[in-house]
Amino acid sequence: MNRKRQGSRLAAATAVLGTAALTMVLSAPTASAGVTSINIEPGLSTGSSNVYGAGCTYKLTATTDNGDQVFFQSTGLASFGAINAFPVNNRVETTWTPRQNGRFWVTASIGDGSSFSNVEVTIGRGIPIGPFCIVIP
Repeated sequence: MNRKRQGSRLAAATAVLGTAALTMVLSAPTASAGVTSINIEPGLSTGSSNVYGAGCTYKLTATTDNGDQVFFQSTGLASFGAINAFPVNNRVETTWTPRQNGRFWVTASIGDGSSFSNVEVTIGRGIPIGPFCIVIP
């Protein structure tokens, strides 16, 4: 009889531990990558050297897979319409205006920096004419 009780207790303990482990796995937060991509649309820019010019404004879009706030930054002198925003339908959009010629890295990241995406862009001299931008070497 004593052996039968030990077997019942062992089975009950195993069931409780198994249920607890399953509950922990099912209720664990899912890992998310955060920012998955960044894109700079050239708009109506044109030029012989490239399509991005200093002084011209471009639409910048970051795509995310969660609702974390997204921050934008640039390695070169530039201004943003908004430097941070929360995604709507997994997208964050702002404007970006490079203020000098050269090679830039434009980055979108979540607040703690654990997830980011960046793009390298070469900036020429821009001549903004309304919605157009003429880029010269």
